[in-house]
Formats: sequence, C-alpha cells, structure tokens
Amino acid sequence: MTTGHTMDCRTYPAENLKHMFVDIVQKKRIDAGERPALRAVFHKVHGAARGILRMRPGVPEQLRVGLFALRELPAWVRFSSDIPPRAPDFKSTLGIAVKLFGVDGPKLIGNPTDTTMDLLMQNHDVFFTATATDMCEFTQAGVIDGDYEPYLQAHPTTAAILGDMAKPVASVLGTPYWSIVPFRLGENRVVKYKLAPAVEDPPLSETPNDRNYLRKDLVARLGTAHARFELTVQPQTDPAVMPIDDATTRWEETQSPPIPVADLLLPRQDITVAGQAEFAENLAFNIWRVPAEHAPLGSIGQARRIAYQASADQRRTVNGVTLDEPSSPDPAAQPSRELT
Repeated sequence: MTTGHTMDCRTYPAENLKHMFVDIVQKKRIDAGERPALRAVFHKVHGAARGILRMRPGVPEQLRVGLFALRELPAWVRFSSDIPPRAPDFKSTLGIAVKLFGVDGPKLIGNPTDTTMDLLMQNHDVFFTATATDMCEFTQAGVIDGDYEPYLQAHPTTAAILGDMAKPVASVLGTPYWSIVPFRLGENRVVKYKLAPAVEDPPLSETPNDRNYLRKDLVARLGTAHARFELTVQPQTDPAVMPIDDATTRWEETQSPPIPVADLLLPRQDITVAGQAEFAENLAFNIWRVPAEHAPLGSIGQARRIAYQASADQRRTVNGVTLDEPSSPDPAAQPSRELT
C-alpha cells in the first residue's frame, strides 16, 4: 500500500503510529462515509454510565498524591471493545475509559483551566508488543503491507498474547481491567493501575447467540442494581522484573501486591436514556489528560499521546462537536456542541 509517507518505526514510532491509525485507517473510514465518525480504536461501544470515584480512607500517606489526595469525584465511564461496531462481542478485547470531573490544575495536554482527568484500561494485564517501535512495526505489517502473519510468525510472544486477550468474558462489569503502561505517582514512585470488579464473573463456556450481548447485559445489570470496581495501584518494586518500557512483561502481583486506593461506583441507572450515549461518545479520552504527578511512562505511553489526540480531533471535527473538554458531568449543563 502506497501512502506517500516514509515509514521509519525505529526513529519515529509515535509519528508513524499516528499516521497509520489516524491518517490512513480512521480517515479511510471517514472518506467512505462513516457518520458519525468513530474512534480509531475501541470503536464498538457497549454503553456509558454515570459514576463516582470515591477515595478510600486509610490510604497510605505516601500514596496520597494528586488524584488520590482528593475525596470524591463525578465520573463518566465508557465500556467498549477493540472491534468494528458490527462484529460480535465474544472474545473481543474490552476497554474501559473513565473521565473524572473536578481535578483542578494543569494537565499534560489540553487547556490549563480544564478540570477533567482520564483513566484508560484494558481487560488484559500485558500488551501484545513491548515498545512503540514494536507496535509500529506490527501495525505496519497489517496497514501498510497488508498481512500480519509474517510478523506474528517472527514474534511468537505477540501472537501468544493476542490469543490470550481473546477471553470469553460474560460481562463488562465482571472482568478486571489494567492500565498496561506505568505511570508516575509523585516524584519517586512508579505504578500501574487496576480496576477489579466487586464480583468477577466466570468465563462463558459457549458462544452467545446475541452478537451484542455485552451491551444488553450492561443495560440489564445497571437497570436493576449498582456496580462497583476497586481501583488499585501496583508500585514498581524491582525495575529488573517490572520494567517501564516493556509492556509485554507482567508485573507479578506476588512481587508487588496491588494496593486499594479508591472505589469506582456505578449507581443503578438507565444507560439508554436520551442524550446519555451521545454525550459519552462525544468525549475524548487520553492517558495524558492527567496532572504531571501522574505522567504516563514508557514509549507506548508516549505514542498514545499524539495518536489519541489526533484521532479525537479528527473525529470530533467531522462530527461537528466542540474539541473542548466538558465543564460539568451533566450533559444538560453543556453549551451547544455545534462548532461555529
């Protein structure tokens, strides 16, 4: 495939990942008439819910940094899969994106007056490539060369992890999620995040008949009861076995047990109410929308900064919605989202 763009994954991995995901893949769908324009990744949405992130009492003093020095924040939570919208849910990679409101101070992207902060996680504890260069070369194999198979044959670790990520999950509310990449926690600590459900559902043993079963389950569960996730941080205790720039290496919980710091509460609600899905889909999530004391680390984290920003800007521009962060978690409180 000819793109008129020179690929150099070793020198410019982040720029080339942005080019492939945004300028080629996402733009191709938009040029073909995709409306509304969707995200470059995780664009099958199962639903979005209002929530509250409530910090736990008794968090160790050394962890009460930035976000974890606060008490309670409103949130919007988006559940999705990294598959096309019409693909079946079963054995897809799940994602959770959390937008928090009321976090003052400048973030690493966006306007200094923004008071939002984002957390993004997936339902597998390692990523399928180690670095941004590896991710770029993997993506080049499929997007530019048109065939992932030679890359997968040459990189059995990637192939194995991709197989492990295809889990038969029963519910988006009953599976754990991990940040995959590490983050700073203040000046001297490095951590990974995990969201663990209050009750983890056993895996499905058979393929559901309904290709959209995850959305129906989410609607039904939140329509009758609340849900809760425990947010934990896992400190890096030994850089030799808990590396920053190798996302394929598992940070073993026996090496560093996760420490609970907060609860993500989703109250009982009707997620099909008019305007809720539209409001959530107009949101943009980026792991760099955080205060400096929570900065992402590692090359994959670096690459996500420009790719996620460019994808969100392209999508929202096409859809005619503002690029600004919302000022309130209440959809009705937002100004007109039409661009002028």
